[in-house]
Amino acid sequence: MGNAISINLPPTRFRAFDQVPRNIEERSERYMRGLIKCPQKAMPDTSSATAETTAASPNADEAAEPEPKNLVAKLADGTIVKQRMKRQRACDHPKGKKICAGHLKRWYGYGAEVVDLFGPDPEIYRCERCQILFRPNESEVARTGTLAF
Repeated sequence: MGNAISINLPPTRFRAFDQVPRNIEERSERYMRGLIKCPQKAMPDTSSATAETTAASPNADEAAEPEPKNLVAKLADGTIVKQRMKRQRACDHPKGKKICAGHLKRWYGYGAEVVDLFGPDPEIYRCERCQILFRPNESEVARTGTLAF
């Protein structure tokens, strides 16, 4: 009982648990008292840029999307019709910083507007994720009809 072992531990680099702010109110209170500092981030000046974009576009409600490459048509319901690139099997429509990359499947559920644009029994492919329609590439052989016996 008399043989107590004492261990000398080095001081920790971390603050004690009771010093860590537990919620946003406590953190902002500590910031206001000057106990913690807010990290400084370089923010670009957007005041002139927003004035230019507001003056350039009369409808600020509509999001200005860039026109997709290989655009053939845009249907009345807003569906985009694009031209497939040679040997393309996946959708290349941009979604943010990435592309959709959904598989292109042969689609037979098109409406009267597609028939009016591309004739009876058109070869149409549709992305399985974003539902964008694709026309086949002109340099490839059409895949309609019997492919194998």
